[in-house]
Parts: sequence; structure tokens; C-alpha cells
Amino acid sequence: MKIVIASLLALAAAQDQPPAMAPAAQLNAIEMDINSWGRVVARWSIDARGNGRYTLPEPEAMNPKRLVTRSFAAGSGGFRRVRILLGRAEARMGRQMPCAQRITDMHYGTVHWQRRDGRANALGYDMGCREYATRQVLDDIVKANAIVAGWAKDGPVVETEEVGS
Repeated sequence: MKIVIASLLALAAAQDQPPAMAPAAQLNAIEMDINSWGRVVARWSIDARGNGRYTLPEPEAMNPKRLVTRSFAAGSGGFRRVRILLGRAEARMGRQMPCAQRITDMHYGTVHWQRRDGRANALGYDMGCREYATRQVLDDIVKANAIVAGWAKDGPVVETEEVGS
């Protein structure tokens, strides 16, 4: 009985851990977009050196006047931090996440992993999904976005794009 309980506990712990990833040297960049009703809520990218761009609509996503892009430099350690945080998402790229139970009208988007050999992989997501395994990935996506937004918050504006009405 002790062996069964120990096995179940080990299995549960393993499911909560991000999977092992391919070597970082094979990855050029990570890009992500967050959308609502066809509008950009946030969009960002970070390369393997930790240089990135973060775009937000101003004054707000549902009535934007412009998209403002700021740059940031988080270093290669910052890139590793984001990549590790998105490890569960990266393990699911190219496949659909379970989403039978869903709240409608939530944010959605795509995470892209750009490889050095030119290949790209992506994972689409819907923040309305309620399944446990999917929620873990979505929580990781929210955390990664918050980290990148923090790095870019006071970064220099590198681009402003006016939005038509």
C-alpha cells in the first residue's frame, strides 16, 4: 500500500513540473500576442540575448488610439526565465489544449517559438478554458506576460502606430 501511495504522489508531483526542454541554443526567440475581440491587448517578443519589445494599446485595448511599443533588455537570464516559465506551453506546441469547459469572451492568443534553423512552432490558447492541465499552462502564460510587461514598463518607446477607427 505504501508503494502505491508513494507512486501516486510521485506521479502527481511530476505532472506539476514543466517538462524538459530542448537546449536554449536551438531557440532564437519567443513571441506572444494577447487579443480580445480581434484587438491587441498586448504583444511581445524576446530573443535569446534577452532583448525584446512589448506593445500595448493606448489609452486602452477596447478603444485604442495607438499601439505603443517599448524595448527592454532582460539579458540571456531573462530569456531563460521566460522560457522555463513557458515550459509546459512549449511541450504542448503544435497540439490543441483540452478546452471542453470554456468561459466565452476571454482573452486569447498565440505563443510562438522561433528556432535557429528557421522553423517556428506555436501554441494557440484561450483564457476561458477550465481544464486543470490547460489552466496550468494559461497561468504560466499570464505570469510570463507579467514579467515581460514589468521589464518593458519604463523602456524607451521605439514605435508608435496610430490605430484607425
